[in-house]
Formats: sequence, C-alpha cells, structure tokens
Amino acid sequence: MNVPTVFRIFLAGVGFIVFPAPAQETPEEKPFVTIDLTEVLTKALDDVFSQTRGAVVRVIGSDRHGRLMGTGFFVDAMGTLLTTHAVVGDAEEVRVIVPPNTRSTPARVLASDPRSGVAVVRVETNASANPFLLSGKSSALAKGTPILSLGYSSERDISRSLGLVENFDRKNNGAFLHTTHIRVVLPVQRGCSGAPLLNFNGKVVGMLVSGADGVCHVLPIEAANKIIADVTRYGEPRPGWVGVTVETSPDGTVIVESTEKDSPAREADIRSGDKLLAVGDRIITAMDDMIDAAFFLSDGDRIALRVVREDKELNILVTVGKRPTPAPHSTATPEFNLLGK
Repeated sequence: MNVPTVFRIFLAGVGFIVFPAPAQETPEEKPFVTIDLTEVLTKALDDVFSQTRGAVVRVIGSDRHGRLMGTGFFVDAMGTLLTTHAVVGDAEEVRVIVPPNTRSTPARVLASDPRSGVAVVRVETNASANPFLLSGKSSALAKGTPILSLGYSSERDISRSLGLVENFDRKNNGAFLHTTHIRVVLPVQRGCSGAPLLNFNGKVVGMLVSGADGVCHVLPIEAANKIIADVTRYGEPRPGWVGVTVETSPDGTVIVESTEKDSPAREADIRSGDKLLAVGDRIITAMDDMIDAAFFLSDGDRIALRVVREDKELNILVTVGKRPTPAPHSTATPEFNLLGK
C-alpha cells in the first residue's frame, strides 16, 4: 500500500503526528508508530491552569436567606471582575476570596443584569500585582473544540474541568435566549456559576451561567464585555431598542413586518416590506440573527440599518432608543446546581 510519509491530526490544539515504521525490504504493510498525547495534553492543561488560576476567585453573596457561593474572574488590573447575577444580584453583602489569600475581601457590585446573567463587581486590590484574564474570541470556537473551565466548587480549592463545545444555541427549552449561548459538555460542580471558559491559549471565551446533567450554557465573552462597556460608559447596563418586527419572506430573506409606534425604526422611516440585510455590522440572513443584533445595541447608539427597498439598497441611520419595558429574566437553564450554599 502506498502510504504518505507523515499524517498530522490536531487534537486539543496540539499536533498529533503519526509516523510510518522504518522502511523494510519486504513489501508487506508495516504497523504505525504513534506518539502518546497524554503527556503532551497534560502539560498543555497545566500551562493554562498555572497562568490563569491567579485571576479566578471565589465569590460569596449573603442575604437574609443565607449565602451563595460562586466563581468570578478578574478582567482588568483595577480589580474589576465578572460573575453571575445569580450569585450577587440580590445579595446584601458580597465578599471575594482572592488567591493566594484565604480571607475574604469586601466587594462592591457595580451592576447586576438579570437579562444577560452578568454581574460586574469591583474589589480593591494591589493593581500592580493583580492578574487578570485576556479576552479571546468565542467566534473562533467550533463544534468539538476542547475547552477548559476553572471554578471553586463548594468549599474545595479551585478545580479545572476539561470539556467540549457541543453547539451554539439561541433557544433553550423552546424559549429564545437573549443572545447566542455556547453549549458545552462539561463536568458540573456546585459553586462554579461564573467560572471562566478558557481556550488553550489561556484566554477567556465565555462565562458559565447555567448547567444541568453535565450540559452547560456559557455566555460568550463578547456579550459579557458589552455589559462591561455599558457600565463603564453609563454606570449601568443599557439594552437598546429599535422597534422592528421581522418575518421570513417566501424567498427566504428577512423582511420588516412592522415597526412599533414611536419607535426609533419608525422615526427613521424603516418601512414594512423593507428587506433587511444588516443591523450595524451584523449581517442578517435569518430571523434568529436579530437576537444577537438586538442584544449588542445600547441606548443612544447610532447605527445603520441596511435594507433593500424597491430594488435599491439603502443605509438608514437609526438612533437606538431605550427598551420601553423591563426585559424578562434570562431563559437559560436554572442555575441552582451551579451555586454552592
């Protein structure tokens, strides 16, 4: 049999090289000699763990019912960290245990957003020594991509879990999520709500927000960063509103079905029947694309809606408004099994 000299198979971002056995004079087929990846993979995981663990903290929220424990992670050198609304949203007091310390430090909740599930917390730390995680790109993930999560399970020390990306969901249990979530197969432990999801470069690509039976939903880091940007700019999350209802036309394109009264879309002269191509820099090819397009809008933004009207392509500027009614809570899987008590 004619066999190529070297086959390369990539597993977990590590090269897996298979070499044919040394050539022999006999024509019969020879067995392959393989490299065991266990040691290589273990070292890769150890490297990511050692470089990121200092930025991951235990978060404790206390109220009149008791306390909840979760996980958080620093995103800058100023002591800003992310965790989940489920851990601190209703807490009367929030404390954080920053490694290698064992004593908790008081923390201030800058914002807690039930819509996205994100809470932004500030801890007074030594900025020059405070490690933090860099953001990666969740868009670089694909089905089957291996990932690593670090979390504080119950009363134990920080632990790491290796998992795989299973899919990208815009619905859960038949209800729409507020933005696309990453579904991962990952060992779930109590206390890991808010744990960072890391790629093999040690960059955070998402935050664990819900899970059950080993299947978890992760909010992409880009969505969490949108909340941070709102809090930095406005002091609070500022979900935007355009006020269009869309439908799928017979040819499969997305068209504007209607615009709401006094909405930014109607004021900008977006019309029923307009074929919607893009909202800002987000391309619209299906109705579900509007979910992400809407999530990343903030009140006060000026964006262009690209539409086709009477065979002419138009870019219509819209000033994004404030969502007129409170947004419902996230429809993600309940987080009770990710919270330590």
